[in-house]
Amino acid sequence: MKLTRLGILLGVVLLAVLAWYLIPLARTPGASKNSVASKASTNLPCHLYKEHRKAVNEQLAIPVLADKKAPVYRVLAVTDGDTIVVAKGGKTSIRFMGMDAPEKSTTRTGSVEYFGEQAYQHARQLVEASGGEVRLTYDQVTKDKYGRDLAYVWLKDGRQLNALMVADGYAYSYSVSPKPAYVDLYLALMRDARQQARGLWTVCQ
Repeated sequence: MKLTRLGILLGVVLLAVLAWYLIPLARTPGASKNSVASKASTNLPCHLYKEHRKAVNEQLAIPVLADKKAPVYRVLAVTDGDTIVVAKGGKTSIRFMGMDAPEKSTTRTGSVEYFGEQAYQHARQLVEASGGEVRLTYDQVTKDKYGRDLAYVWLKDGRQLNALMVADGYAYSYSVSPKPAYVDLYLALMRDARQQARGLWTVCQ
């Protein structure tokens, strides 16, 4: 009888241990292949991960304007995350070339698109940090279907605003025909922002 009771007691203890171990696992969602792949680099040892990020950052360097003599324009308004208005022959609307940000407001519904307000605020902060002045350069296509200038926008420190918006996770790569000069870089920057969960990618996967 004593052996039977001892066996039952050991069985109960064993079941309790198994339950303590298995229940938390059952409550933890299984990682998808994509999430595992996106976090693969963070599983590297610290020193190797730093080397990995350094190499990635070098490949994804933000373009810097070489022509410091390009005209400087005063920004009159930031419309949203991919459009500004500058003092250029009056008021000229500038649509950022090669990328697309969520709309702060849409003319069709008047509603704000997901992360549209954040994209607008980020663009505004970058322009303000540039003293409200930018330089513009153009690609083969210089106008969009709405008559706005399509341009690469450069901040006072020489960095390209288009690329910064994508790299910081507030815009997507967006191509037109013929292919814009920086579209491949924007695509790589967008992928990196998504993998590193920056900007809108912190919650949009």
